[in-house]
Amino acid sequence: MFDMPAIVRAIELNEYEVSFSIKKPYSRTTDIVRATSSTSARHIIEAKYGKANVTIHSVRLAKKESDI
Repeated sequence: MFDMPAIVRAIELNEYEVSFSIKKPYSRTTDIVRATSSTSARHIIEAKYGKANVTIHSVRLAKKESDI
């Protein structure tokens, strides 16, 4: 067979600051995750800590160093 070159498309991921609280033990915290959308950022936090254990308060686009 012929060796075919692979086509790779790179998508630049944005950084989102997610503010949430963990139910047991109760603690409120923020985490910065790289995702394609705010919904994806929510899903990353829910997958990391467990959907039943986390209450997400806000998701916002984090400022990049070049924006400061």
